[in-house]
Amino acid sequence: MNARLGVWIPLRQRRSQRLPVNLAGALGAGGATGIDVVVRDLAPHGFAVDLKAPLAVGTMVWLLLPGIGGLNARIARRDGRRHGCEFLVPIAAGTCADAAAAQQAVAA
Repeated sequence: MNARLGVWIPLRQRRSQRLPVNLAGALGAGGATGIDVVVRDLAPHGFAVDLKAPLAVGTMVWLLLPGIGGLNARIARRDGRRHGCEFLVPIAAGTCADAAAAQQAVAA
């Protein structure tokens, strides 16, 4: 048996570093009323959130964050309750940093 050792490179690397946060917000799909959520990480290109009811990859959603406003996104990945979402229009890196710095503690 012949084996080779190589360096593993992820198929898709993140475009920007995600900041760990605990931001209270609301998330919804389509014209539905939003549900209260806690955003767990935030970056110019996306965010992660835990949801009790799973949403399918590709589902279009909106996120409302205090101080930032409404943002459109799509579910890009799902691992159990954790959903990784990609903003349709990236937000400024400074906006992410400001939100992380000003966040109010929410229950984990």
